Amino acid sequence: RGLVDSTRDEAARQNYLNSWRGVTFQRKRIQDEWDEVAERLCDPDFELRTVPEDVYFLTCGIDVQKTHFVFTIYGWEKETQGHLVDYGECDTWDDVEQLLDSTYEGWHLSFTLIDARDGNRTEEVIENCERLTRRFRKVWPSMGSASGLMGGKSFYLKDVNDRTNARRKNVNRDFWMVTVNTGYWQTWIHNALVHRERGSRGGLRMPNSMLEDQDFWEQMLN
Repeated sequence: RGLVDSTRDEAARQNYLNSWRGVTFQRKRIQDEWDEVAERLCDPDFELRTVPEDVYFLTCGIDVQKTHFVFTIYGWEKETQGHLVDYGECDTWDDVEQLLDSTYEGWHLSFTLIDARDGNRTEEVIENCERLTRRFRKVWPSMGSASGLMGGKSFYLKDVNDRTNARRKNVNRDFWMVTVNTGYWQTWIHNALVHRERGSRGGLRMPNSMLEDQDFWEQMLN
């Protein structure tokens, strides 16, 4: 019964198999073509760089590449409906700073995560996050971790300067390394792309201009 009830929600199915049956969950590869996903999630009445009426706050995620940065900005409703407000690339840290200073119909970014997993750039990312978070609201470095190391948590906060993971009293409570459960969030994205309709609880809604952006959708489906 539990397996039947969780068939359409991969996260629930994973919990059922792992927690109740004690077997390994194998995530299925997304078989949907990019244009089919785009057609389902793009809204003809939603335009890029606009903020939907029911959004409570904006977040930014920045992926650090060797020569540039890739960013996405989402607006979130209280039932975890996500709306893509903006996306693109930055060439330098100055460009990143200019991005963080942007507003969207009067809205500022509430929270930004910058990927620090590349060992060659980890210290650079941490130093710039610490510098930027003095001016902007919550600009924190992040790293992914395997689900088996997360103790069932979807994420946790770690003192950036404490490489031993020990708890310390004198910690900057306004600046953290965010460790994210990659398996958990990959499943969340998979469900949002494949199983949920746009604008639904835990679903994503994309601007109409994204309908033909093949590269974006193939990156999302990868």
